[in-house]
Amino acid sequence: VFFILVLLGSIATPVYATRYIEVTKEVNVKKELLAKSLADLKSYKEIFPTLIKSVKIDPATNRAKFVIEASGTHEADVKSSIQPDGSFVVEILSGDLKGTKIITTLKERIGFDGTPKGATTVKTKLMLETSFWISLALSFVGDSEIKNAVGDGFYDLGEYVKVQYPQETIKNTPKLEAAKALEPAKEAI
Repeated sequence: VFFILVLLGSIATPVYATRYIEVTKEVNVKKELLAKSLADLKSYKEIFPTLIKSVKIDPATNRAKFVIEASGTHEADVKSSIQPDGSFVVEILSGDLKGTKIITTLKERIGFDGTPKGATTVKTKLMLETSFWISLALSFVGDSEIKNAVGDGFYDLGEYVKVQYPQETIKNTPKLEAAKALEPAKEAI
């Protein structure tokens, strides 16, 4: 009888588990373009189409309702803010991941092709708060798998930025200028 009461109590009482994950990723896109996309919650559906099925924005509160497809369909209220230090904070306010925070900082760096300030170092701290059932399901998922998923997400973000702002991400580089000088009739890309 005691075991049944404990089991029922654990089901009826929300139990939360916390995991801390840190990820650093180099993205070959300018910092200001990444920042512009990170700040725009409605673009998350386009950036992460396999995960986020819909986004409804409340402009008065800078909050959004996400419908997320991950082992079922889940709704979550999400709040986004930019801190005085320039970091981006996305906080989940409801649902199975209530209390989760994603804190992202961006730092300019030399682009992969040598372009000054042409790339960004992205550092993310994920404080993953989960309900009892989600924590149970995630117990089979290692931190390295979560880190890989977050890193892949920033790769997807970089690819999205390149499509959204193509003229701002492609710059004339010394190699491009040299190629144009050799054959001015052809455009080198």
